[in-house]
Amino acid sequence: MVVVEAYKVLRDRAPYPPDQVIRDLEGKFAFILFDAKGGTLFTARDRDGSINLHWGMAGDGSLVCSDNPKIITEACGKACAPFPPGCIFMNGSGLMSFDHPLHKVRAIAREDDDGSISAIIFQVDLLTRLPSIPRTGSAANWAGAAVVNEE
Repeated sequence: MVVVEAYKVLRDRAPYPPDQVIRDLEGKFAFILFDAKGGTLFTARDRDGSINLHWGMAGDGSLVCSDNPKIITEACGKACAPFPPGCIFMNGSGLMSFDHPLHKVRAIAREDDDGSISAIIFQVDLLTRLPSIPRTGSAANWAGAAVVNEE
């Protein structure tokens, strides 16, 4: 129930960043929440990856999520992976780390000896920052100001 309330905060108090909603959760968790009215998928997994959560892409291109890896493997074949710990996914904004929201999460493919992809892991790229809100100094804020002389 806490997750539903956290999602309501995110949905109703936009533009409240999703990483701030989830970052303060403690303990073991993994969830998949679908808002049918808004068509929003909201998925997250705790920092330690304590709870099973897997995802993949089915042959028809649809996203498949489950806590049962067997279901994901049957539906997606090799196009599946464990959902990355410490991350959230929203269908409107993609995958992001809730501890490092300004850094990209990269998918890294592992290959077999024969060159076929055997696994995909996700890693936060701490060297690449995503663009954030542009910052301007006070000089820029006052650049267009007019001086008014009072008599």
